[in-house]
Amino acid sequence: MAPKAKKKPKRLPRAAVALLGKLSDEEIAQRFEVPVRRVFAARCELPGGGSVRPVWDEEVVALLGTASDADVAARLGVAPNTVYQQRTKRGIKAFMPSTVQNRHRWTKRQLSWLGKFTDGEVAARLGISPASVAARRRVEGIEPFSPVRKKRRRWTKEEVKLLGRMPDTRVAELMGLNHHQVGEERRARGIETYAEWAHNKRWTKKWLKKLGRVPDAELAEQMGIPKAAVFKKRSSLEPPSRKKKKKNRKHASGPRAAWTSSHVDRLGTVPDSVIAGELGITRAAVHLVRRRLGIPALNKREKK
Repeated sequence: MAPKAKKKPKRLPRAAVALLGKLSDEEIAQRFEVPVRRVFAARCELPGGGSVRPVWDEEVVALLGTASDADVAARLGVAPNTVYQQRTKRGIKAFMPSTVQNRHRWTKRQLSWLGKFTDGEVAARLGISPASVAARRRVEGIEPFSPVRKKRRRWTKEEVKLLGRMPDTRVAELMGLNHHQVGEERRARGIETYAEWAHNKRWTKKWLKKLGRVPDAELAEQMGIPKAAVFKKRSSLEPPSRKKKKKNRKHASGPRAAWTSSHVDRLGTVPDSVIAGELGITRAAVHLVRRRLGIPALNKREKK
């Protein structure tokens, strides 16, 4: 008996196809009362290999700032970072206070402003809250700005040589100063901390020769330092060309995988690892797509 021919899935209405990439698959499926799987399969047949690239027309742009970037991203079926970039590009304020303030990356120049200007002035320059500035200033051990400030102490060459060669507290003890004053002088001169200096000094030729030849964990144990410190040192000495190749390899798969309707049809009928190998992505990425479409895993189907 000849095997039954596989039925071709019904095509989506033209109105639904026009919304592919503009709205999330779930919203289109709900609006036209069709399975999410069919919507996803139809989107995979579009140019771009199944990637969601919404058209940022007036209707879509109107959503920006009406909810959190994560919520808008979920509705459009894109990454939250994509929504964030589109929102900031158009100068639209976030729906709620952004956590970017707490993650502000301070440069050396910005750190030099602390204590020289009021927290409010620094906050206005950086576009963050005065509380965030005050918190960073306390971490750096810098006293708040005061209009009536004592004249800056003149440091001798011998005293300057001590900076960064021993902890600020020890230098302060020897010179009869407050450790905040020592730290402020050290930063003003662009001198690294004692911990940084000791860490760099530890890397003698003997240990540098072992970088990349001995596993990071093993080398860290031999030197008595964290594994992350070995990784950081090895990365800093790695040629830029090699870093670029690694970066390209990392982004060569994943979101750019060319999903097709045939891949969607086979979800749950073969192991996720098989489809992952064909697409050049991780098994976890296939697992997420399968779960999103509500398709049980192969082993769970067999149990039923």
